[in-house]
Amino acid sequence: RERAQRFLLEQDKEDEDDEDGSSSSSSDEEEQEGHDDDDDPQKKKKKQVHHHARGGDKATETARISKEVYLARKAVMKERRKDEATKQLERDLDRLGPRACLACFASECEWKSSIDVAALEARRKVLSDELVFVKMNPDATTLESYVPLSAARGGNPTFRRGDLVHELVWEDTQLVARLKLNAIDRDLHDAYATRKEYMEIRSLHAYPTMMWTNNARRALEREHNRYVAATVASDIVDDVLAYMFEGWYFGERESSYSVAGYVPSVKRDGFVRAGSDQIRAQHKAEALEARKVQDERRQGSSSSVRDTAIPGSPRSKQEAIEVEAQFRLTDEKVVKAGSDREKHMDETERTLKFGLFCITLMFFRGMALIQREKASWSGEGDAVGGGGFHQANTKNQPTEERKKMRREEA
Repeated sequence: RERAQRFLLEQDKEDEDDEDGSSSSSSDEEEQEGHDDDDDPQKKKKKQVHHHARGGDKATETARISKEVYLARKAVMKERRKDEATKQLERDLDRLGPRACLACFASECEWKSSIDVAALEARRKVLSDELVFVKMNPDATTLESYVPLSAARGGNPTFRRGDLVHELVWEDTQLVARLKLNAIDRDLHDAYATRKEYMEIRSLHAYPTMMWTNNARRALEREHNRYVAATVASDIVDDVLAYMFEGWYFGERESSYSVAGYVPSVKRDGFVRAGSDQIRAQHKAEALEARKVQDERRQGSSSSVRDTAIPGSPRSKQEAIEVEAQFRLTDEKVVKAGSDREKHMDETERTLKFGLFCITLMFFRGMALIQREKASWSGEGDAVGGGGFHQANTKNQPTEERKKMRREEA
């Protein structure tokens, strides 16, 4: 670049020399013509005007060349002040092209929303309608609702009024935080992608605000970090509770997930753990299973035999099905293996056994306590009894709790 600039300067100097030579030759010619045209006043006046115009054009050209030389020198000095990292960054941006995104550092912008904004807005609408329904029934102490997240996940749909309002408001607050984090993330991306000294942001105060770009970046980064920390903490707590729920910390239950542990077809690098990881793996496994069922139906449709292709009347076809159904009703047990009734009976039996165990344990603990404190609880040797004061002082034995209290006081 410096060599090109030196070449341009030398070229400008050569042009100036050529113009000077041509101007001198032209001036000689004008002088020669001047002697011939001194007698004509119109030609003389026209010659003076032409001479002034050429002088003005020459001054303008000189000013332009001097300005270009100054700008070229300034650009050279500015280029020399840059360090190697800045030069490398400029080369990378030039390589990305004119539509490059400075925030993504790619030829095209790669930013994508981390949430489904339309789905979250629809969920907020449902929560708002449920809150309006609760406020319209101020006298109800208990309400049944399937809108809260706990009920939608299979929990008890019956709530006390205060608990229902608290859960609905809490979920709405979480959704608002997710939406605001998405808006802040978008504004922060735009702040790093812009080349202007100022920009307009809306996510910080919920209305348009004009700020310097550097100040906007600092403010957006601070809010972004705060919302990310709150969101990650909430997700961690939800995953811990889901892990405890699946691990029978709150009681034995049947899991609603069919994917857990190491499943290479769903997750190759690691284990599928309880929580959000298990939810994503469950969705992926269900999609794979649905695709498999569709493929099997597509393959079986070509080889399956239609009911109309089987010979016989509809009545004769139904008789075989009816006989099989009657045989199944007479042969099967009342409590089928794996049915809900069998699960309820197993839980009832387990509860009764545990209750009997607790009663037996309490009985033997009570008998051991009576045997240990028999001498102190019998009343022998008490001052108010019939043994007398001397006998009370000699035979009265303190309890274990009294001995412990005396040791602590000492």
